[in-house]
Amino acid sequence: MTYITMVAYPFVADAKFNLQYYTNNHMELVSKHWKRYGLLDWKVVTFDAAPDGSKQYSVASTMTWESAEGFQDAMKSETAAELAADMENFSDRPPVFLIGNVAASG
Repeated sequence: MTYITMVAYPFVADAKFNLQYYTNNHMELVSKHWKRYGLLDWKVVTFDAAPDGSKQYSVASTMTWESAEGFQDAMKSETAAELAADMENFSDRPPVFLIGNVAASG
């Protein structure tokens, strides 16, 4: 099965997040640098409020990898530091990382 990584940005009322830069620049850099490590695809999701009106996250990217090892190699690569430094161009808050194996799919 494939490996999934999600980089989620918590909803904070005064947070700055440049979605256009994130999708058009940052994620393109991610794709360019990490395809060689087995990155299969990525998606960017913008979140609405939950049915109860609460909003925990504003934006997340979900990346599908061939394997956990590929993701781990990408995170150890020289490009990981470049991508981390690029964060200041689109967000003033740190993300939350959720990573794991696909257990089932339908």
